[in-house]
Amino acid sequence: MLLWVLFAALTALSAFVVARPFLLRRAVGETPAASAIYRAQLAELRRETEAGQIAATEAEEARREIARRLLSADAAEKRMTGGGLKREAAIGLALCAVVPVAALVLYATLGSPDLPGQALADRDMDAAMQEAPLEEVAEKLFERLAMDPGHPDGWILLARTYSRLGRFDEAAAAYARAIELLGVKAPAGLYSAYGEALTLAAGGRVTSDAKVAFDEALKRDPKDEPARFYLAEYKAQNGDTPGAVADLKALLADTAPDAPQRSLIEAKIAELETPAAKDNPAVRGMVDSLAAKLEANPQDLDGWLLLITSYVKLEEPAKAREALAKARAVFKDDASALEALTAKARELGLEG
Repeated sequence: MLLWVLFAALTALSAFVVARPFLLRRAVGETPAASAIYRAQLAELRRETEAGQIAATEAEEARREIARRLLSADAAEKRMTGGGLKREAAIGLALCAVVPVAALVLYATLGSPDLPGQALADRDMDAAMQEAPLEEVAEKLFERLAMDPGHPDGWILLARTYSRLGRFDEAAAAYARAIELLGVKAPAGLYSAYGEALTLAAGGRVTSDAKVAFDEALKRDPKDEPARFYLAEYKAQNGDTPGAVADLKALLADTAPDAPQRSLIEAKIAELETPAAKDNPAVRGMVDSLAAKLEANPQDLDGWLLLITSYVKLEEPAKAREALAKARAVFKDDASALEALTAKARELGLEG
């Protein structure tokens, strides 16, 4: 049913486009849209870069600036409205009737309603891009979206790519654009991902903007786990340790016994209840228990990241580096996991 509603909407839009010149007066002194100018500048910059007329670093800086201005222009431009019906209105109205009928006849004759669709992510990332380095994938995808920005799933894909690269400011901006495009249809998980990107961009501090995003996620889904975790973290960061612990224990009660995030929640509770972690036997027992779990089930990336962090907090950098080496051996064939481990090692000062 939804497919036919979409067909009807597209047909109506096509009819309006054809009939519009007959129905609306053209604006006097009309000038090219700013977005069209920026798209032309992007194309010209690419030609000059390929010709070697501009240094790569300068070209990249210019490309980002033009692309950002393009996105801003797209958001600011509004559809032009006309000044009323012309005498040719009868022709326009007739075309509004003719175009849908013609479209229906053509589709019935030439269409392929049984042909399976292709996901936008697959269209936006062809085989060549999927094999390219992650940085190159991000830049190509950003350039495609700058030229054709109306795809929320493309922005989500770009945000996730930026997050894997540790470029959390840009990830947050991409998530924000996807939320803007989806409007009321934006799911809770998208808001919590946006809030998490804002938090990571702030060095792990839950900012006021991130809190707004997490609050919105909970409005849409009161059980959203990332939002509940980070809102508890927000309480802890603002001095409400008992409230944070209570929220985390409620979250733990709703978390499946075999869920990988349980160890993260348990460790956070222990950290809040016993600030002097390195001298506390309970914290030591939790870290040792986590290490044993990872020996038995090493395919838990979040667990390894938590173990490495715990050893650093316990002021045992040698054990942290040992755990890092073991994790890299486990995930030696997983590029994204290796990137996450490297990012964590740099964040904790284990590597330069």
